[in-house]
Amino acid sequence: MADMYDELEPNNLEKNPAEEEILQILDKYKKVTDSIDREALKLRQMGNKKDMLAQLNRLRKRAAQDLTELAKSAENFARIAAPKSNLSGRELANNFIKKQSKYVDDKGEVIQIFDLIPKDREKIKEITEKVTAEMLRDVRMINDSWRKRFDGVVRSGINDVRGINLIKRPGIRGGTTTGKEIGSRLYQEIRNSGLKLIDSIGRKWEPDRYIRMFARTRTRELQTQGIENRMNDYGFDLVQISEHVDIDGMDICNIYESNVYSLSGDHPDYPKLDARPPFHPNCAHVMTPWIEKYQNKVKENITSDNSDMNVSKEYKKLHPELNDDVIEKLEKTHLKVLERGKETGNEHLSLINKSDGLPAFKDLSGGKSSVEFTPELVDKLKKSPENSIIMVHNHPGSSSFSADDLKVLNNFDSIYSMTVEGHNGRKYSCMMSDGKKVNSDSKVNRLYSQHKYKHHEKFRDKVLNGELSSEEAWQEHSHELMTSLADELGWVYRRILPEGE
Repeated sequence: MADMYDELEPNNLEKNPAEEEILQILDKYKKVTDSIDREALKLRQMGNKKDMLAQLNRLRKRAAQDLTELAKSAENFARIAAPKSNLSGRELANNFIKKQSKYVDDKGEVIQIFDLIPKDREKIKEITEKVTAEMLRDVRMINDSWRKRFDGVVRSGINDVRGINLIKRPGIRGGTTTGKEIGSRLYQEIRNSGLKLIDSIGRKWEPDRYIRMFARTRTRELQTQGIENRMNDYGFDLVQISEHVDIDGMDICNIYESNVYSLSGDHPDYPKLDARPPFHPNCAHVMTPWIEKYQNKVKENITSDNSDMNVSKEYKKLHPELNDDVIEKLEKTHLKVLERGKETGNEHLSLINKSDGLPAFKDLSGGKSSVEFTPELVDKLKKSPENSIIMVHNHPGSSSFSADDLKVLNNFDSIYSMTVEGHNGRKYSCMMSDGKKVNSDSKVNRLYSQHKYKHHEKFRDKVLNGELSSEEAWQEHSHELMTSLADELGWVYRRILPEGE
């Protein structure tokens, strides 16, 4: 990621291309709404029919002027924000494509992978005019609908006031008129219906909130369209989704972050991108061109540069079939998870791609003996290609795999391998490979218990005679049960002891 973003920092990458214009138009919507609301609020203090009618007519005239001026501002926003967003997408794609059009080999020579295609200015002009017209149409519909609805609410209020008689309420000493009550009702009707924007499914919004959602979402859509337009110039198909900090870890588009997707769905190794950014209203994710030829050349160059690199023998033993570049990234992932585990005393989970060792999902933190699988993680595992993911986690107690670990491995075809590292440095890996798939979680539990019981007496005696502590006994016990269980199922299981142990 750092290699690709050294010219485009992630914080800048996900900055909305029309953020300045959005803030300006939001400010105008807020000021107009507050101004009309203050004028309508005066109705609550009026008990006189004549005063209410005069105020409603003033309000109608004032709102018509303010909303007409606001509509003009919104149209100016569309004329600026639409082309700016689309062109920023083209420029963003162009920068990534340009960056990946050449690389420096191990001799320091610059190798050009493909030629850059000049921008077709006439085509760009045609597209920007089209997206501007579309956004103008959208903002006009929003504001026309709002003006008509507001005017309708006020006119209805005028008719109601004309048709009523303000009388004293019977039975209340001192007598109060219904005038103020009617004024309050009129204000609430204006506030709850006239001063709201309504979306396509009938939800009511505060105008500035709706415009914020609309503007940020629409400009992102236009940016994505610009990115795809520029990629189409070259016939490029693969994109990578940006990554950003998600405080609670529950962003619905976490499953896309850092992953590579095919726009067409025709690539043999990468899944189809089933939706384009933004994935939800106010989403900040961006897709950027991922040029496979460039990435492969970089990998070849790294492999060449590191042909005699000092890859840890211990991690190589976990997966001798993987290339050294992936093993190096696997080692770094293990060390990261282990460091977090030792700091917290809890389990932590990371996923990497088997193909290149890059992160496949957000890191997750858990408790003393487990990590909760979020719906987003489950969805990621279900949708990822078969045997494409290596799942890495730590065990504070330094034992081998648990029954829950094996159920995860058994349930998701996307998991190529599960690896775990104990806090004492012992490492474990398990793959189904061509072994048997167990048909239910209950059967996994039953098999695990059977092999656990098979070795129970041996390690119970070692604890009783003081040869091993309970923790040490379970470390060895879990290893032996995994050895015999894997043998029965035909799974590939390995334990790697730290050097010198």
